[in-house]
Formats: sequence, C-alpha cells, structure tokens
Amino acid sequence: MLYLDYPQAWAWTFQDPATPTMFGLIDLHDRIIFYLIIILLVVSWFMISAFFSKDHMVYEAHGNLIEFIWTLSPALILWAIGLPSLKLLYVMDEIMDAEVTIKAVGHQWYWSYEYTDYVDQG
Repeated sequence: MLYLDYPQAWAWTFQDPATPTMFGLIDLHDRIIFYLIIILLVVSWFMISAFFSKDHMVYEAHGNLIEFIWTLSPALILWAIGLPSLKLLYVMDEIMDAEVTIKAVGHQWYWSYEYTDYVDQG
C-alpha cells in the first residue's frame, strides 16, 4: 500500500507514509504520545490533589497497594513501548534490494569512498 502524498503547508500531522516502515514509525510515535499524555494526566492529578488536600497525613499510611502499582506500571509502560519499538527496529534493519553500495573508509585526515557496485570484475 503506497500513499505517496505530498507535504502540505501548515499541516498539523505527519505527511502520509510512502512505505510500511514509515507507517510503523508514525504508529509508534502515536503510541508513545498516548502513554505520555496518560502519565501527564495521572501525575498532574496526584500533584493537584496533594496540593489542595487539607490532610497531608493520608499518604503516609502503609500503602502496599500503591507501592505495587507505581512499581509495576512503569515496567508495563516500558514493555508496551519497547516491544513495538524492537519489532520496528528489526524491520528497518533489513534492506531488501539496495540500488547502490558505497564503502566509506575513514582515514586520519580524510574519507575515501569506493562504489563497489561499479568495480570491474575482469
């Protein structure tokens, strides 16, 4: 599926993807932004409720459940972000058919390049 759309002036979103890999990158970006917004809302809610609370001693009880939740939730969020990211990384690593291959060698003061596709094999 190829969209091959063109960029629009003053657009608020990404340009339509031309490859499935770019579609995966945009999807990963959207997932990460979703998790960041949820984290921002939860932390803001805790901060505002603690600021306006008259009784500050409520949070000092033995809160085994809350400790379990704030230990487990970052691990789950990292798994939810990491697994699609690793899958996308392995998809991006595979090059199906390269049009040109360039060998770049770094010397102390300069770079040298070899176009290995155009070397005479005779």
